[in-house]
Amino acid sequence: MKTSIIKTHFTDSKYKFSVSSLSGSTILNSIAYTNEDAMKKAMAQLQGMPVGRGNFERKTNHDGQFLFYLKDANGQILGHSLPYGSEAGMENGIKNLINSLNALKEEYDL
Repeated sequence: MKTSIIKTHFTDSKYKFSVSSLSGSTILNSIAYTNEDAMKKAMAQLQGMPVGRGNFERKTNHDGQFLFYLKDANGQILGHSLPYGSEAGMENGIKNLINSLNALKEEYDL
């Protein structure tokens, strides 16, 4: 059973991917990559790496909204969330992303 979807985008000479739930909610937007190979490498890294709470940097933007950044083992940012209205909502988003990525790993036997 598919639990989440990875979509790719090409705009303004930049490659990006996003992770969405089956309900269509975007959980994570990637940073912009200059070429398709770099984007695919980041997607493979994301699908293969163990993701835990330590991979996330939590932030508050200038409007007081909460968001998180997902980082790889080297501390490089892979992507970010959409803004959340509450810290609890952001923490729930992190939990949902971890669960979705783990489900993808199981689905594709990674």
